[in-house]
Amino acid sequence: MSSGAEDGLAVTVRDKRFGARQVIADLTFRAAPGEFVALVGPSGCGKSTLLNILAGLDPAFEGSVQAPPGRLGMVFQAPRLLPWRSVADNLLLVDPPGGAAAVEDILAAVGLAGRGASWPNHLSLGMQRRVAVARAFAVNPAVLLMDEPFVSLDADLAGSLRDLLRALLAQRPTTVVFVTHDVAEARDLADRILYLAPSPTRVEREEVIMNRSIKEKQAAARTRSG
Repeated sequence: MSSGAEDGLAVTVRDKRFGARQVIADLTFRAAPGEFVALVGPSGCGKSTLLNILAGLDPAFEGSVQAPPGRLGMVFQAPRLLPWRSVADNLLLVDPPGGAAAVEDILAAVGLAGRGASWPNHLSLGMQRRVAVARAFAVNPAVLLMDEPFVSLDADLAGSLRDLLRALLAQRPTTVVFVTHDVAEARDLADRILYLAPSPTRVEREEVIMNRSIKEKQAAARTRSG
């Protein structure tokens, strides 16, 4: 991923192949600064491949990815925490600006104040997901990539983590690209949804959702009523 896109994220993938099989073709989109863009498509259409390209993990494609200056945060489908390191040490591995003090701040922001010394396997799956989100925000990302981060969770837990994500973005705004197969989840979180066609994938259509400030007010109302 190259820097220099001061006006947000600009993505062009003209061609991505695995061997002879074309996975992505003529896919182009932009994300404005602070915009939350969800990518929705059927299983196997190339969503995770596209996210790996955006993350710089897969440079073998024709096209370009331009991002605003700054660091990249990423949340994977699994928490991917090192079990032999404490929660705090897992976060310190990403070298957050502010060091240990910043780690304590972000753990408090995700509801895990005082849990820095805990081992990941002593936490519930929901807590582990919170740590994974905290790790991504700890670097003060210019762009945040999220690959189905709430998959396999029950509805109540997934809903609470979506509320947490909204609260973090209100405090620490950044550009988000969020991969999901769940249209309802995308509509709950995103400012804009890009629907991807089956492989070779491309943007088939887009849907503009209400602005984030309205969704934040709705989320706050749900919290009060709950």
